[in-house]
This record gives sequence, structure tokens and C-alpha cells, in this order.
Amino acid sequence: MYREIKFRAWDTYNERMVPDPHRFQQNTDQPSEDPRFNASWQFTEDWRDEEDGIWRPCHIMQFTGLKDKNGKEIYEEDIIEYSHRTLIREEENFETTIQRSVVIFRNGWFQAEDNDFGWEGEGLIHLEESAVVGNRFENPELLPSSPSR
Repeated sequence: MYREIKFRAWDTYNERMVPDPHRFQQNTDQPSEDPRFNASWQFTEDWRDEEDGIWRPCHIMQFTGLKDKNGKEIYEEDIIEYSHRTLIREEENFETTIQRSVVIFRNGWFQAEDNDFGWEGEGLIHLEESAVVGNRFENPELLPSSPSR
């Protein structure tokens, strides 16, 4: 099965999303007092940056190869919103709630992080019910609350 491999980068210094970084590499610089420079990766935006030796600190996010119910591409660190059904045993009914999760890559596959119960490990297979509503960098206010954050 073919899956398109592509990445985007969150420029930690300029606080902006770069949809298609020219090139990226691991950041081997010494830790800085300015947290905007303490990212694990660096990127160049185009060949001129690379030629001039301009590498910007960033967080790299990989495309999952999947799209949400609206046809929007899903990347790591995206916040998705979906319906979650819970069985109510007394009534033998299902209760449907709207939940948000962050898309992560863990244990070899993309999954939704459940912030209420730790790692839910729920695969991204029911995308007809999911919608990308933002990402953890540009829309932190949309993050599900969690004591571990």
C-alpha cells in the first residue's frame, strides 16, 4: 500500500507553521537560555537558507497518510474532534459525547492520545467521524485538559 511521506514544521522561534520545510536535521546545538531555540530539530525554508547556513529550530510533524471527514490531511500533533460512544449498562444504551484528542506516533503507529485516561491507543480508523480542529502549537486552547500537561 502506498502512503505519501511528507512533513511540516513548527518554527519555534517565529511561532508559525511551515507546511513544507526544504530540509531538516537533528538539532545538535547546545541548550539555550531562550526556550524558543531548544527544539529537537532544525529546518531550512528554502535553498537560500541552506546556502547561507540558516537553520531554524522546529518541531517536525509527519503526515499520517490519512484525511479527516472533511478531506483535510491529518498530521502528528493535530487535534481531532470525534464522537465517542459509551455503553450505559443500566439502560443498555449508548451515550455519545464529543471528544478531542491529539494525534501522536507511538509504538510504531499513529493513534489518538486520550487525555482523560492516559494513552488510549485508539487507532485512527474511524475518520469519517473525526475532524481536524487545530494543532497543539497554533491552537493550545483546544487541547483537552490533562493533569499530566
